[in-house]
Amino acid sequence: MISKIILEWDEDKRKYNIAERGIDFADAADVLNDPNMRLYLDERADYGEDRFNAYGLSKGRKIRMCFTLRDGKYRVITMFKVHDKEWSKYYEQNN
Repeated sequence: MISKIILEWDEDKRKYNIAERGIDFADAADVLNDPNMRLYLDERADYGEDRFNAYGLSKGRKIRMCFTLRDGKYRVITMFKVHDKEWSKYYEQNN
């Protein structure tokens, strides 16, 4: 669990995520506070900054949250529901 969480995001991306995926960036703290949350560095591309994928639960849903850290804040890039195969690979096998 992370002790102090300050979140930020692009509001247009948040609205898009709610409309398309039904997931609000405002729920990102749920994922980070999941006691079984799993965190991975995203090394798929050079983003010009470190990006992370956090796997955790939010309101009973299996979520992957992509974020970066900027000025001590968690900047949410995107969030989406995770299918069982991905959940098993990144969350369950490491618990």
